[in-house]
Amino acid sequence: MLIILVKGSASFVTVISVSLVIACGCTKAVPEAAAPAWKIRSGDTHKDVRVTSGTTFQCDGMKCRLLGVKDSADPKIREQAELFTRAWFGTTGDYFGVYNDSNPLMNEGTAVVWIYGTALHLTCLSEQLVRAGLVEPDVDSYPNYSFTVEDKEDGESIEDWREIIREASRKKAEPMQLPFAWPPVGK
Repeated sequence: MLIILVKGSASFVTVISVSLVIACGCTKAVPEAAAPAWKIRSGDTHKDVRVTSGTTFQCDGMKCRLLGVKDSADPKIREQAELFTRAWFGTTGDYFGVYNDSNPLMNEGTAVVWIYGTALHLTCLSEQLVRAGLVEPDVDSYPNYSFTVEDKEDGESIEDWREIIREASRKKAEPMQLPFAWPPVGK
C-alpha cells in the first residue's frame, strides 16, 4: 500500500509520488514494506545492541542486517568481522544513526539498515567493514532500493549507498582512522 501525504502544490505531490514508486521498487526483488515493523530510528538512543556476526545484530529486540555487505565465505574473516563490529559498536556507545529510516527495508523479518556512528568522526559501519576487507560488497541485492538523508545544503538528498560501498572497496589498501586498535593485538 502506498500512502502519500499531501503537502504543497499539485506538481509537488506528483513529483513525490513518482519518487516513492521508484524508491519502493515495485518489483519482486525488493522485500516487503517495513515502516510499521521498524522499532529503530535515527536520533533514538539504542540501549540493547547485541552483535551476532560481522553483518548482523539485534537492536532493541529487532533483528538487523547491514545494507550493502555480506559475510565472507572464509570463517576466519567472518570471526574478524564480528570482532570489528563489536569494537565499532563499543566506541559509538548507545547512540548511532539508522540513516535509511526514511524508507525502511525489511527482508524476511529482518531490518536491513545503513548505520553511522560517531567516535573520532562520523563513520558508516558497512563502509568501514568493506575498507577493512572483512566483508564482501553487495550492491546488487536491492537494485531498486533508495532512501533519503538529511542534507545541510538541500534539506534532503538521496544517499548513494552503492557508490559509497564501491568507493570503500577501492580504498581497501589505504590506512583507516579508527577509534579502536585494528587489527586487534595478538590476533
